[in-house]
Amino acid sequence: MFQYACPTRYSSCLHQQGLLPEGSQSSCFQKKLKAAFTNKDSYQKEVKVSASQKATLNCEVSDLKTEVKWFKDGKQLSSSKTVHMESKGKSHQLVLENVEKKDAGEYTCEVGNEKLLFKIQVEGKHFLAH
Repeated sequence: MFQYACPTRYSSCLHQQGLLPEGSQSSCFQKKLKAAFTNKDSYQKEVKVSASQKATLNCEVSDLKTEVKWFKDGKQLSSSKTVHMESKGKSHQLVLENVEKKDAGEYTCEVGNEKLLFKIQVEGKHFLAH
């Protein structure tokens, strides 16, 4: 009898093959790996930032291969000149450059079915000198 493993992104399956009695099947078990946040109890939920400054939101996950999605007011964010997502190991950041009043709102870091909620408040107003 021999064994082989079938790892997938979120589970692993072990099969045993060999001469089995008639009517028997190979056995398989699955272990679900649940992606989770490791900083649920310690992250900064409210961020106050002055207009024209940089705001950074942080979330940490349990697995390096976990896909993290960022949302603002329920809409998924994508990278732009002033918005970018960074990841270093298990740490993920949403960075907002040169924030404006329109950047204020509720932000969400999402992993699978789990979410971390953030609120950004933009204070003051930036004036350009002429």
